[in-house]
Amino acid sequence: MNKNFTALLERVRAWPLQAQEELEQLAMEIDAELRAGTYLPMDEDTTLHTDTLHTDTPQDSASGEEPPRAKKSPSKSRAR
Repeated sequence: MNKNFTALLERVRAWPLQAQEELEQLAMEIDAELRAGTYLPMDEDTTLHTDTLHTDTPQDSASGEEPPRAKKSPSKSRAR
């Protein structure tokens, strides 16, 4: 296991349960694809787009609260 992934797993322990469950679902989908021989890694364009979607969102200046984020189902988030 690489060093960055190990550090990420340590941080995941502090995540809210819902976020942990989303990560679990994504990992289970990747695992199923690997076992079935259908796994295709995300290409660089998809990875860059995904990284942009998951950056910190700016706070709403009027309320001081973070604007709501659109939720995607885990199975649709792994674009090919």
